[in-house]
Amino acid sequence: MTAAVLGLISIFGRTPWQVYAAGAIMLAAWLGADHIYERGRADCEADIKAAAFAERTRQAAANQVALKTGAEIVSELSAENDRLKTTLMEIADAARTHPDSDACGLGSDSLRLLDRIGGQTDARRSAGGPHPGL
Repeated sequence: MTAAVLGLISIFGRTPWQVYAAGAIMLAAWLGADHIYERGRADCEADIKAAAFAERTRQAAANQVALKTGAEIVSELSAENDRLKTTLMEIADAARTHPDSDACGLGSDSLRLLDRIGGQTDARRSAGGPHPGL
């Protein structure tokens, strides 16, 4: 072992000082580049975290708006559904009590009931079809 250490000392003793200086410069350059790389990476990670937080915040706000809009649409559809159910119940009651319900054809009163199913309350506003003006 002592021979190996003495051999290394003799090798280092024979190398000129310029080699040591070049090695020290290369080591300093390497450490400086590593420091710059790590600082850039940390800055990039911070930017990515900030952008991700901003995107999550934007998505949460958009989701809240969508949920609110969806709730309004559901409320409107529920009200429309209730209105249509009431109209259909009224039409079914009127059809049950209609005196000509056994008749073979449809009379003007029956056609008016059918128009109410389509959303028309006035038969004169009919858009045409087989019974305009009834």
